Amino acid sequence: MHARIVRTGFDQWFSQGKDAGGAPPPPWKMNMLVLSQLYPVVFLFGLLVMNPLLMNALQLPFWLALFIANVASVIILNYLVPWTSKRFAWWLQPAGQDAAKVDALGIGAMVAIYAASLLVFSQL
Repeated sequence: MHARIVRTGFDQWFSQGKDAGGAPPPPWKMNMLVLSQLYPVVFLFGLLVMNPLLMNALQLPFWLALFIANVASVIILNYLVPWTSKRFAWWLQPAGQDAAKVDALGIGAMVAIYAASLLVFSQL
């Protein structure tokens, strides 16, 4: 028998720590990182695929186009979040560093990514 404890819905996207038998990153960090990837994926898919292709060209109803967009977003995030989490491993699970300073830098990076996304997408 094999048992697995899942603390959040995002654990499968964050492999660091598991390889060494360690705990996954704190849920609030995983949530911040997922949001930094989710918003651009959803925005761009809606702008480039859902509205022009699914709803306009194919005349799909909103509820069906939205479902397809959600499926596509989850598939894209399945590749994007693990890649991004490796780049943010320094923040997700800092090793032997001043945790408060690393947390502040990571939060600042996430807020900067959010702000950049909002600024860029507000121009489209």
